[in-house]
Amino acid sequence: MNQQQRNHLKNQLQQQRQKLASISGGAEPDLSISMNEETGELSGYDNHPADLGSEMYERSLSFTLSEHEEQELEEVDYALQKMQAGTYGICEACGRDIPYERLEAMPTARYCMKHQKLHDIEEGTEVPYASAHRQNRPAEEAILSPRTTKSSDAGRENAWKDVAQYNDRPHDLEENKE
Repeated sequence: MNQQQRNHLKNQLQQQRQKLASISGGAEPDLSISMNEETGELSGYDNHPADLGSEMYERSLSFTLSEHEEQELEEVDYALQKMQAGTYGICEACGRDIPYERLEAMPTARYCMKHQKLHDIEEGTEVPYASAHRQNRPAEEAILSPRTTKSSDAGRENAWKDVAQYNDRPHDLEENKE
């Protein structure tokens, strides 16, 4: 990476830092305030919990966005520190140069593409639809039979028998006879 490219990426990081700092403005959501105080309600006892659903959602969203912005700001600061130290653009796993195109698209990248995928798998942050092989599937899928595309009712006629085998409780029937 030449000096012009490095300066371009440094400017990108500094602009991103300013943008994130202006968005958050140092104002984090105050979770010490009760929901009643925040909404102006005198009492939550006479309200159904669903009445406060929108307020709870907004509060949760505000907290999550604030947390995300803080994390992004830390990543930008880390990249700028690496730039100062002369280690910016070097994969933290293999020590090879990260391609300029990747850094231009994602200036906070710490890994080359190969090691980013491995890091994401280790951290459990791999995007499932991006992977051709879905490895982290729910355990229930191992015992579920695949759905058929037939629209006929032939497979459904024994549905009760299929379900009843797991819920067969003869002692309940004996009690009802008395």
